Amino acid sequence: MRIWLASLLVLFLAVGTLRADPAAEAAFRDGMAAYAAKDHKRALAVWLPLAETGHAEAQYRVGRLHDEGEAVPKDEAAAAAWYRKAAEQGHALGQVALGDSLWNGRGIEASFSDAHDWFKAAAQQGNAWGQYGLGLWFAYPPDGKPVLSLAVHWFEKAAAQGLAEAQYEMGERYARGDGMRRDAAKAIAWYRKAADQGMPQAYSAIGLVYAYGLDERVPKDPMKEFEWFLEAAERGGWASQLSVAQFLLEGKVVPRDAVEGLKWVIVAGRSGRTDEIILKTLGRIRMTEEDRAEARRRAEAWRPRGSWLKPLVSRPSSRWD
Repeated sequence: MRIWLASLLVLFLAVGTLRADPAAEAAFRDGMAAYAAKDHKRALAVWLPLAETGHAEAQYRVGRLHDEGEAVPKDEAAAAAWYRKAAEQGHALGQVALGDSLWNGRGIEASFSDAHDWFKAAAQQGNAWGQYGLGLWFAYPPDGKPVLSLAVHWFEKAAAQGLAEAQYEMGERYARGDGMRRDAAKAIAWYRKAADQGMPQAYSAIGLVYAYGLDERVPKDPMKEFEWFLEAAERGGWASQLSVAQFLLEGKVVPRDAVEGLKWVIVAGRSGRTDEIILKTLGRIRMTEEDRAEARRRAEAWRPRGSWLKPLVSRPSSRWD
C-alpha cells in the first residue's frame, strides 16, 4: 500500500493552502492556548470547525480529545476517524496515532499491515514517534518472529532525536542482547538517557541490571539496585515500590524499616496489584498498631515525583513497570 505517496501528494496539494490561512492559524493557536489552560471545552469549540473544514492539525487534536475523553465522552472510534482524516493529509502525528489504533484495534478493526504502513509514512517524514512505532512493529510482531536488525535501526533513529521511549528500547536491546551483543554498560547508558527525562521504567531497568549483573563490567550491586528501584518507586513504578518494600522489610542491604516498608506496600497497592511474597512477609512481621497507623499516614501523604505522559505508541503487551 502506497500510503506515504498519497499522503505526500495530498500534503502538497491541500494542506499547504489550508495551513496558509492566517485566520485559521490564529484560531488554532487560540485553541492550543485554551487546551494549555485545561479549558478543553473551549479548545474543542475552536478546533472542531477548523477540523471540519480540513485543517489537519485540528483534526488530529480533535481526535486526541476523543481518545482521552477530554471535553467529550471517550470515543476511540471517533478518535480513529479523526486521526485518519489528518493522516490522509500527511499529518505525521495523525499517521502515528492511526497506526497505533490499527495495531491495537482501538476504535477500528485491527490491521497489523496497515499499522506498519502508517508508522512508516510518519517515520519517512523524520517523525520520532513514527520511527519508534516502526521499531516496535519489528520488535514485537504478532507472529512472534521479530526482525531485530530493523527494530534497532528505527529505535536508534528515534533515540537520536531524544525520544525517551526509544532510548529505553535501545537499553532493552543491549540488556537482552537483542539484535546486538549484550552489553550492560551500554544498556545503562541508554537507560540513563531515558531516566534523565524522568521515565520511571528506565530507573527500574537500571535497578534490574544491577540486580542480575549482566556481564563482568557491571556486576551485581544490591545497594545500587536498591537506589535505582527507590528512584523508580518515587516516580510511581509499582513493581519498584514492592521491591523497595522488600529491601526495607528484610533489612539485608539497607537498615530494616518496617514502617517505611509497609508504606511502600500500601502505595503500590493503589495500582490494584499485589505481591504474594510481600504480603506473606508482612503477615510474619510484628508491628504495633501505632506503627501501622504511621505507615498509612506516610502512604496517604506520598505523591509521585514528576509525571510521565502516556506514550503516543503503546507496546502490544506492556512489560513496563
